[in-house]
Amino acid sequence: MFLFPRALLNAFLRGRKSATNLYHASLYDEMLLNKTVGEIRQQIEPSQKKGNSIIDYIYFMLWWLLALVYHIALVLLFLKTVSLMIHYFTIWPKTN
Repeated sequence: MFLFPRALLNAFLRGRKSATNLYHASLYDEMLLNKTVGEIRQQIEPSQKKGNSIIDYIYFMLWWLLALVYHIALVLLFLKTVSLMIHYFTIWPKTN
C-alpha cells in the first residue's frame, strides 16, 4: 500500500474493468488448461477501453482504508499482547 501505491491503484482499476476472473464461471478442465495465456487474457480483459469513474476511485479508497484499519488493529493487538506478557512476568512472584 505504501511502497507501490500507483501500481496498486492501476491493478485495482484494471480488475474493476475486467469481465470475469478465473475463480467464477470457469470450469477447470482440459479445455482451459490447453489455452494460452494470451487467449485467457483476451477472455478476461475488457475489449472496449472504458474510462474510470469516480466510483472506482471511491471503492479503492474504501478498500484501502479497510486494509489500513485492519493492519493497525493487528499491530495494536500485538502490542497489547506483549504488554500483558511483560506485566504478567514482572508481577509474578519468582519461586526457587
